[in-house]
Amino acid sequence: MRSAGGRFRVLSSLFVASLLLALFGSAARAESLTPSPQNAPHDYERLWSDGCFSYSFTQTKPKTDCVFGDKTSKYKMAIVGDSHTSDFFAAFNRIAKAHGWKLYTFVKADCPFIDVDIYNAATGDPYPACSTWNRNVLAQLQKIRPNLTVTIPFRWITPMHGSSSPTATGGAIGRMLAKLTGEKIVIVDSPYSNFDVPSCVASHGPNGCRIPKSEVLSGGVKTREREAARVSGGHYVNVTGKICEGYPCRVVDGNVLEFRDRHHLTNTFAKAFWGSLNDAISTALGI
Repeated sequence: MRSAGGRFRVLSSLFVASLLLALFGSAARAESLTPSPQNAPHDYERLWSDGCFSYSFTQTKPKTDCVFGDKTSKYKMAIVGDSHTSDFFAAFNRIAKAHGWKLYTFVKADCPFIDVDIYNAATGDPYPACSTWNRNVLAQLQKIRPNLTVTIPFRWITPMHGSSSPTATGGAIGRMLAKLTGEKIVIVDSPYSNFDVPSCVASHGPNGCRIPKSEVLSGGVKTREREAARVSGGHYVNVTGKICEGYPCRVVDGNVLEFRDRHHLTNTFAKAFWGSLNDAISTALGI
């Protein structure tokens, strides 16, 4: 018959083994992800490397040769807005190719496509370059006359004058889109987290880093995008459920790490997500 001391040693060994499995199993699981937590912060979309994403806070003139998809097509799609629109570039490009659409990109850091002067969300300073950029983008788009314009506005928008409510900022985005021809789609902002996702996953594994619903839906998301779609006469699209697959929101889809920081998506995830985004856009357009 096993002594009490022997049973204690067995239980202690099982506890230690379970603890080690939890700790090192999470680390091994994290290292098997694509991109790895170490590489995720550098997993940017192509627009960063070819100069089609304006990460300079002073740049005011967009490039006019940022054309992708089927470059010979007469059907023209444009994506406009800040880095959260740019995040989905790989998906948008795949969608454009699948439908045979020409794709134009006009995206700038911390600069939603909006008709009011704003403060820079990253620095807190007035952001006149964004206003000038948007006027120049609008002029380009009015020449291009896209059949479809899509935007995904970052949730933290602070106008220099007037209300910063989701309804007010959504209306300001909608008024800008209304100046364009063709169909418009406003997609709900990507999930937002109060912690750095890759760092969390490296330490705690994917299941230890799910994002609370209160953070995912913070900042007036859905209200802002619905208002922008209403004012512009466009379509409201919400793919948050597909990204999160319930709450708290997952940060890994299969073996793919979804986030490269607190709220930007990895390029790898955007590539993998193109089918879900295509389904949502196709449904909105009735095609």
